Amino acid sequence: MRINQLVLFTILISLFACNKNEPRKPIQRRTASFFKESIEENKRTNAIEEEEIERIIALDSLKNYESSPFGFWFTYENKVENLSETPKSEDVVVFNYEIKNLYGEIIYSAEEIGDQKLIIDKRDAIQGLNEGLKMMHEGEIITFIFPSFMAYGLNLQKEDERIGQKQPLIYKVELKSIIKNNQK
Repeated sequence: MRINQLVLFTILISLFACNKNEPRKPIQRRTASFFKESIEENKRTNAIEEEEIERIIALDSLKNYESSPFGFWFTYENKVENLSETPKSEDVVVFNYEIKNLYGEIIYSAEEIGDQKLIIDKRDAIQGLNEGLKMMHEGEIITFIFPSFMAYGLNLQKEDERIGQKQPLIYKVELKSIIKNNQK
């Protein structure tokens, strides 16, 4: 009889405990004005970064920088004039690179990073690097200047003390080889 009372008591407690099922209220509501303010802040940030990048490019008069349709700038350190193909989606590329801030201070050296493998368009790299690699031929070395929205932007999950949020970056990239998707 004692077991039946214990089972009945457990069932009653469970019923009453589940009776107060209320949805949680959001901590913060995002309004249309919040999004509008955020868009305006991003436009201001992008304009400031673009001015600074253009100033840095103007100071480097020995190189010819081009702008890409993706919003970054690049210059060839070693241009390869051949008929080899550039990497396409899902091709594997082997490359090395170094990362600098806009003032030329090395954040990560090529030796520290080492050779890297990347599957194009598989989100293993920042957007700027992925797009930049797709325009390279084997053996080329290109210096890219990525505004923050093409680098890490506001990525709060990135735990890197050397690269800050909203930080434009300079990548010097050497493409060593391309392994075409159909050869895998």
